[in-house]
Amino acid sequence: MLVLSWTVLVWTLTVLCALCVALLLATVAVRVGRGVLARRREALVAQVRPLVLEVLTAEDDEVAPACEKVAAVPEPLWPTAERYVLAAFDSVRGEVRDALVQVLLDRGTLARAVAATTARSAVRRARAAEVVGLVGHVDGRRSIVRLLSDPSVEVRTVAARALGQLGDPHVAALLLGALRPGSDVPASIVGTALIGIGEADTTALEPALEGALADRDEIVRLTAVAVAAELLVLPTARYVGERVLHDPSPAVRVQAARALARLGGAWAVPTLASATAPTEDPGVRLAAARTLLDMGTPTALDHLAPLRDDLDPDLRRLALEAGPTLTTEGAGP
Repeated sequence: MLVLSWTVLVWTLTVLCALCVALLLATVAVRVGRGVLARRREALVAQVRPLVLEVLTAEDDEVAPACEKVAAVPEPLWPTAERYVLAAFDSVRGEVRDALVQVLLDRGTLARAVAATTARSAVRRARAAEVVGLVGHVDGRRSIVRLLSDPSVEVRTVAARALGQLGDPHVAALLLGALRPGSDVPASIVGTALIGIGEADTTALEPALEGALADRDEIVRLTAVAVAAELLVLPTARYVGERVLHDPSPAVRVQAARALARLGGAWAVPTLASATAPTEDPGVRLAAARTLLDMGTPTALDHLAPLRDDLDPDLRRLALEAGPTLTTEGAGP
């Protein structure tokens, strides 16, 4: 029995030693393999980096020849060159960007990205949406719109950002719809996307924003007010003014009151003055008073005079900041 126990112990120790050696060899092999791959990647990067940098630093008549060199990169080098080109898109504009877009189109980057929007992996779908947005080509719009209803919130978020990069005003209503309950796309992402779309021309955004200002969802209305004010979409100003007094959400009413500092004019003063009434929500009153003060016109400031004796100390302070009003200046002894 003792001999058997020693035999088992020796075999156990032998197996454990063999396993330790195998693990050690595997670790060394992995590290060596990683080093080889890293050196191989560095060698590939060293071949393509100068070509991409030449495009980024090219003068007007040098852009086309530099892009031709990138387009002619051999197939084994193309994945590395493609990553470099895509990484450069945030810093290029105008003719250089257009030329690089054409290179990517010719090399099939957009086609592969559009195909990947239906991949099983959420990571691949998100990356595909990001690439389509970076390339900024409307041919991929339909695929990205479909991803707004993707099962993954990460994919939906990247898709919303990508649609903003495409700059197509026809998707504005769809972007606003992505804010409704259940989507979980951050309002900041949708707002930024809409601002990106409207930077060139706000006219096409007007119908979508007007519809969103009457939407049943609070987040949709809040985003529409913020975008309208940021882009100075003046045709929506009256609709924003209506939100100040009649929206069921105090948050929307506050946002609308502040937005009138950019969108409003003399016509908005009575609305803002009504919003400072004692029966209104305290936050709305404060926002309306601040906007009247920011307007700075005699008529707007005059409406702050009754607030000097208000129970709210913040309102009293704003009224005092307004200084003498037309009413007090014109009053007799």
